[in-house]
Amino acid sequence: ATMIEPTPTPSRSQYLWYMTGIVSYVAPLGIQMILFPWLIAVQLNESAERLGIAQMMTQLPGLFLVLLGGLIADKIDARKILIALHITAAVPAAVVAAMLYYGHLNYTVLIIYALAMGTVNAFINPARDGMLSRVASGKLQQTVTVAMGLTFGAQLIGFTAARSADTTGAVPLLILQSAILFVGAFIAARL
Repeated sequence: ATMIEPTPTPSRSQYLWYMTGIVSYVAPLGIQMILFPWLIAVQLNESAERLGIAQMMTQLPGLFLVLLGGLIADKIDARKILIALHITAAVPAAVVAAMLYYGHLNYTVLIIYALAMGTVNAFINPARDGMLSRVASGKLQQTVTVAMGLTFGAQLIGFTAARSADTTGAVPLLILQSAILFVGAFIAARL
């Protein structure tokens, strides 16, 4: 008879790295949720119609790609997906910061940014959600509750940071967003 090896129980540190990873992705999204429309409406002085179209572009990729993101998350190591996508998500914010700093920011750049971030979301969320049950250590409901609380808390942190756009300008906020996302790759590597 063959022995079946027990599934290793994730350590407390894995749980903490997972939760920190949530914050490292959601706080920058909180910045984006406030800063992106601010860039369009205030920085570029675009119409409400064009703002609505741009906002739609952040959600559009998820509509078409989230099922593919789930399929890939089931087939590929979620940790590798999280590392790659945190790095990938850091790039658009850095590019927008550079374009704004050098005076080349325009509506098209922000549409590309929106599509890029929407695409990353479509793949990163299934990977992270699929990993949740592995770090729960038999306490799935408690882990989900903590993850949801951290998600809302991290969004609030991002919102709070982004509200300073009128005083600090968008470039430092975009750099902060990019830096936190980049650090998230190192956090994901610890999983």
